[in-house]
Amino acid sequence: MAKQVTLTIDGIEVTVPEGTLVVNAAKKAGIDIPVFCYHPKMEPVGMCRMCLVEIGRPMRDRVTGELVLNDDGTPKISFGPKLETACTTPVSEGMVVLGTTEKVKLGREDIIEFLLTSHPLDCPVCDKGGECPLQNLTMGFAGLSRLRQGRRVPSAESDDGLRPGRFTVYLGRKNAPGEALSAGQSDRSGSRTLHPVRALCALPG
Repeated sequence: MAKQVTLTIDGIEVTVPEGTLVVNAAKKAGIDIPVFCYHPKMEPVGMCRMCLVEIGRPMRDRVTGELVLNDDGTPKISFGPKLETACTTPVSEGMVVLGTTEKVKLGREDIIEFLLTSHPLDCPVCDKGGECPLQNLTMGFAGLSRLRQGRRVPSAESDDGLRPGRFTVYLGRKNAPGEALSAGQSDRSGSRTLHPVRALCALPG
């Protein structure tokens, strides 16, 4: 029988076989850590970074190797400076995993933004629309856009010179209320640039 390891994930203590990945240990505890590139039947690669979490491990004395204890007798936990991927990190005895902290939340928001930035502009016509993992992750974990969000409507052929069917985003400005900017264009001041992925994938409507 495999050696059992006990760790804590978001305040819930769980015992799993040694070698279990953090993401699978979390599932056993009823905690859902978001993943995009991970599949349980494939070797984990940690490419998408969507499963970032904070991981702390018990501190040990460098000389004696004994656990360093708090005043109440519990092991002192040391957290690393960077977030770690739950889909590639095996559990260890006494490990503490945090998946709901502000640091983790901001990290996941950044990852979603990076994924959308390199995503093709096929969302309006994609067959996976409505059942897309990236859409689900965006709805569940994306933060507010760094751009001003507006109403997205299809543009007809008109005097604005935009091609038929191209999406435009209407932004209200003090000097030009309701002026339309197409995806990828900047306003005249150069202060705002609309990324095509943001225009097609992230904006509401």
